[in-house]
Amino acid sequence: MKRTIIVTAISLFLIACKKESSGDTKQKETLLSEAYSDGLLALRFSYDANNFVNKLESFNTDPADNSLSSYVVFQHHADGRIKQYTAYTMPGNVAGMKVTLEYDSSGKLTKSSVFDLQGISPNSAQSTTAYTYNVKGKVIKMVEKKKNGELILQTNLSYYEDGHLKETQLWHEQDKQLWLAGKTSYSSPNGYYPSGLEQLSILVGTDFIVNMYSETITFLKYSQAGVIMNHWNEQLSAREFNEDGTLKKQISTTKYIKPVLDDQDYVIEYKYLKQ
Repeated sequence: MKRTIIVTAISLFLIACKKESSGDTKQKETLLSEAYSDGLLALRFSYDANNFVNKLESFNTDPADNSLSSYVVFQHHADGRIKQYTAYTMPGNVAGMKVTLEYDSSGKLTKSSVFDLQGISPNSAQSTTAYTYNVKGKVIKMVEKKKNGELILQTNLSYYEDGHLKETQLWHEQDKQLWLAGKTSYSSPNGYYPSGLEQLSILVGTDFIVNMYSETITFLKYSQAGVIMNHWNEQLSAREFNEDGTLKKQISTTKYIKPVLDDQDYVIEYKYLKQ
């Protein structure tokens, strides 16, 4: 399945690191540059002069076709917060979707709006997501609705005491009743946490970031009656680190429990740049 690395760029949001400075002297930062799956390029991050991500590319991870499949171009406010992004698909560099973000006076993300650039009303938001925070400033609920107000998905999040993500729950609505459609649980942090990507797990789903520091991720999908329909685990092992402590390589093993399927192993590798 290669869920952790093969991220569809159309759905990605990313907040880049803010540069640290001492007076007028800019200090170099270590930034995630590329991610590989079994030796094939899967993701590439590009940054502007302020070390804000301005482009994210996603590649096909088929040995016969490792070409660019889609990419996202970001626009930022002066302080680094993402103003909007546009997602393009290949071939043809087709602009398929635009997302705009809104913040409150404290800088917290409060709302995101999705525009279908290939639809009949590209200037009208097709859906919006509202974000709710706890007292520690962590997002605990995301509610996505269609433009007519119909609920698409509600995501509830919980955290360990240190602030790392512990569990996400996906809720659907039927006959005005919410029901649990899926749950993902993460083991306590025991790896490398990539600097500057704190909001990625909130805005895009958690797999890419969490698999760099959790050792076990458990996925469950439920029927509306509460019956487990699918169950699988992803186990991360054999981690190797660079001299500066950044994660260099690890092995991901997917174990399918329901339905029972053969395990899948693949090697994830990471490359970085300093600027």
